[in-house]
Amino acid sequence: MTFAGFGEDALAIFDRLSRSNTRDTFLELKPDYERALKGPAMDLVADLNVAFASARVPLHGDPKRSLFRPNRDIRFAKDKSPYKTNISFVMTRSGDKHDNGLFYFQLGLDGTFAAAGFYVLETDDLEAFRKRIVEKPADWRWVRASLVTAGLELSMDNAAKRTPRGVPDGLPDDLHRDILLKSFTVSLPLSVKDISGPELVPSISKFAADALPLLEFGWHALSR
Repeated sequence: MTFAGFGEDALAIFDRLSRSNTRDTFLELKPDYERALKGPAMDLVADLNVAFASARVPLHGDPKRSLFRPNRDIRFAKDKSPYKTNISFVMTRSGDKHDNGLFYFQLGLDGTFAAAGFYVLETDDLEAFRKRIVEKPADWRWVRASLVTAGLELSMDNAAKRTPRGVPDGLPDDLHRDILLKSFTVSLPLSVKDISGPELVPSISKFAADALPLLEFGWHALSR
């Protein structure tokens, strides 16, 4: 095991960058960025590969390729700041960042947390997920109950305002509420203390194992 935690100066680097988000500032901070942020994040991916395998969570990543680049995509953004004020990575069944059903970790000024699930599904995949909820209500309710038992709540932030076409009339309220969702995710907020040492690895591994029923339900729905 190699992950020793993120240092006290991890967020301070992003704070400095937020006050002067320029190439010159980033290059000045780059040695600290690689030492206090990129290096530990790569170590965390490597250790989570081992921890997830031990917990039988079928997700993995590459310490280099799983991390997102520090550069922002500013092509269509009003905010032209060139650099992110967070560092993040994803782990999936294949290791490909674009796979459906993933684990996500982020550390930054705009939030430090772990998350798992299916984020902003494409139209066909979203229809398949919703269809399985309608066709397998007992299975979906079991997933929901499993998450609640583990202390996790399905995020209700990203939902449609109208009932999607093709949804049968008379759907029970709990299923109708979930049918409106466009993303199916759970998250674990993390404090500075939580990320400061190697105990973050088993904490995240437990979270991923607790989220596995949601992932498995979605993988089955999208396999069609």
